[in-house]
Amino acid sequence: MKKTFFILILISLFVCSNNAQTKNLKDYFIPVENKETNFYKPDADDIHKLVTNIIYQNVKNNTYNIIRNTLSLNQIVSKLVYEVQVTTREVRILKTKSFSMVKNVEKDCNPPQIYIKAPLDDQTQTWTYTDETGDVFKCTSQWQNLKTEKRIMKALIVKRIYVGKPEVSSWASVEEIYVESIGLWRTRTLKGKNIMSLDENNYLQTY
Repeated sequence: MKKTFFILILISLFVCSNNAQTKNLKDYFIPVENKETNFYKPDADDIHKLVTNIIYQNVKNNTYNIIRNTLSLNQIVSKLVYEVQVTTREVRILKTKSFSMVKNVEKDCNPPQIYIKAPLDDQTQTWTYTDETGDVFKCTSQWQNLKTEKRIMKALIVKRIYVGKPEVSSWASVEEIYVESIGLWRTRTLKGKNIMSLDENNYLQTY
């Protein structure tokens, strides 16, 4: 009897462990349909800049390239290219390339930089991330349900807290929202002001 009870406990723990890992980060990071998405980003003068995200898969080595162009007045003013590896729990940056009107910089990440680390259900995950410019961020992630006018969306909330001068941290720290099947949905300040928002025309049936 005791042996049977012990086996039942093990089975129960195994089922609970599997249920806690049902969310796959790839479903929240890689859009299902639109691999090219547009975002609107107000600048200091509140003039909207357009940001495009293009994601394509490198079949040979099972990685993804993310090309992020920032346009102003229909002209590309900067470009970031990330080569990333996506697992069920992590997005790792392998290489970055940045292009601007001033200079171009290419960097191999060795070891790979953890860009996103997904938590188990009802938990908070923490890690440290260093971006392509060398800035360091303390990061956390949590699963949440977001309400819109049309439905409730499953989302991963990632907060990046700038490590450095407080006067810089106040504007450099951000919150990113990744939505199931859509990918990046919105970037905003920690006080809730939108920095970059997905163009709703990409997903008219979603909102």
